[in-house]
Amino acid sequence: MDYVEDTIHNTIASRCLFSRDDRIGVGCSGGKDSTVLLSVLMKLGYNVTAL
Repeated sequence: MDYVEDTIHNTIASRCLFSRDDRIGVGCSGGKDSTVLLSVLMKLGYNVTAL
């Protein structure tokens, strides 16, 4: 899982997508991809809400 977390973190940072102060809504269908994204963003310390 470290590779996935590192990749997501590096992509967010290198492209300045958002900051830790932003509120992020993640469309969650219950599938693997949206569930992993939600979990990783929360683990990285982002303020995330499942939609």
